[in-house]
Amino acid sequence: MAQNDSDNLLTRDEIEFIREMFKEEPGQGVAEGMTPLALDQSEHHGELVNTLLASCELELKAQVGPHRFVFPFEVAPTLEGRVQLQLALPHIYEGHNNIRSWRFQPRDDELRLSDYQDHFSDPVVVDISKSGICIRDTAPRLDPTIPTHHLTLHLPEYDEPVSLRCNLVRFDDCPHTADAKLIAFRFSEDSPQVSATISRFLFSRHRRIAV
Repeated sequence: MAQNDSDNLLTRDEIEFIREMFKEEPGQGVAEGMTPLALDQSEHHGELVNTLLASCELELKAQVGPHRFVFPFEVAPTLEGRVQLQLALPHIYEGHNNIRSWRFQPRDDELRLSDYQDHFSDPVVVDISKSGICIRDTAPRLDPTIPTHHLTLHLPEYDEPVSLRCNLVRFDDCPHTADAKLIAFRFSEDSPQVSATISRFLFSRHRRIAV
């Protein structure tokens, strides 16, 4: 999963465009700066709105230079029991629908990974993206013939750990560390909330690098 890190970092222009879309103020995070779109759920429109939200995928698209930004809408309830739409972090495409990967290569101790079956001895996250994670571990007790695994990822600055349902896609000898393995997992596509959480984490790290 490892690639040239500079190819996978958001540029300053991309980061500034995203911040502008969310009207992010100094000191705010993206989630805090999201601008909601209120929906009319009056007696005449409430049923129509609920039907629309249940059957449609709403997106906002924008072209910025050579890149195409696609912002999905998320449904968020209000205190009054109504719903509003919020922009989620975008998918970025370049060229002919080639998705631009958001990756991050953390320090050895920056992210913690565990699993309830105790398959790892001392796992180190070496690469994480919106779609998967790669770890290095010495003497793992993981069975490479089992395709699906459940992991727990602890992100800094997040109170709750992230539960991951993953598919094993790589189990190789580590070229730089004796007796270690490189193990890569692809996240299940049926967990949009997990994808959104990891996207926010990656964006926060890309912002720090671009400053």
